[in-house]
Amino acid sequence: MSRVLTSSLGKWVDRIFEEMFFQPNDEIAHKAFEKYVSPDLQVRINGKALTGEAWKKVIFDARAKEDFSVLTMQELFAKNGDAEVGVEGTVSHISTFTSKDKETGAQKDEKTSQTIITAAWKDGKRVMTELTEVIG
Repeated sequence: MSRVLTSSLGKWVDRIFEEMFFQPNDEIAHKAFEKYVSPDLQVRINGKALTGEAWKKVIFDARAKEDFSVLTMQELFAKNGDAEVGVEGTVSHISTFTSKDKETGAQKDEKTSQTIITAAWKDGKRVMTELTEVIG
């Protein structure tokens, strides 16, 4: 697995995605949503707008059927990625991953995802407020 992360914001996003997607424990994934995702998260996946709750349901429905493994994750650009506490920042990543069907064990094709994430500070902690993803 190859990872290139340069900003503190990029590393923060990497940790969130690791906890939400790329480890098998659903309890850890649920805690990551509670800890790192703003209740008013705005999501757009391949042009389709979702609420934060709808996105969470999509994630956990997928986790119920498949195990995900990250292959590469690279930060493309960050604005205010190393800013001090309290400053909003945005970071873009490109990642590749695979998944395996939990029931059959069949390996699925590799996918590529590009994300742009905005994080803000609310109640003294950094939370994801916007996510745009193109996945194919």
